[in-house]
Amino acid sequence: MIIKKIMNNNVVFVKDKKKNELILVGSGIGFKMKPGMKADESKVEKTFLLSKFKEQKRLVELLSKISSEDFKLADHIIQYAKASLGTDLNENIYVTLTDHMVFAMERTRKGIIFRNALLWEIKQFYPQEFAIGQYAIEVIEKKTGIKMAEDEAGFIALHIANAGPMETLRKWRLPQRF
Repeated sequence: MIIKKIMNNNVVFVKDKKKNELILVGSGIGFKMKPGMKADESKVEKTFLLSKFKEQKRLVELLSKISSEDFKLADHIIQYAKASLGTDLNENIYVTLTDHMVFAMERTRKGIIFRNALLWEIKQFYPQEFAIGQYAIEVIEKKTGIKMAEDEAGFIALHIANAGPMETLRKWRLPQRF
């Protein structure tokens, strides 16, 4: 795979032999590299096929701005969610959840707490996803020292529910008649 653009030391934009556009993420994958050079595939931790993403521009922008530690943290939580739910999640969760987590950690560091008005409903209708959200805020605290409010577990649960199969979203439907 030939490097087309270096986003930062940990993210490169490449084209493969079939001319597919990919983003490769890995610790040091872009370090001392230049466009036209061959990517070191042994450093690849995650590969994104850009054609699978609705929000390609947002993914590229996000990956070029965040630390590899924050990305690894989000990836760990996403992998945990997939294993816990026993299902795949829409690839766009890498954009939505990672972006949310990075912003939420930044807010929490500054002492800004968003209250989740739907927390009770999320706990009732999405108990598995909420448990994953609780796991996520525990992992974030262990890895970063940032203690997030339970409200964030609810927000994370909604990201996971939105990335899951449609059956998950159908759980929460208002009655058609009163």
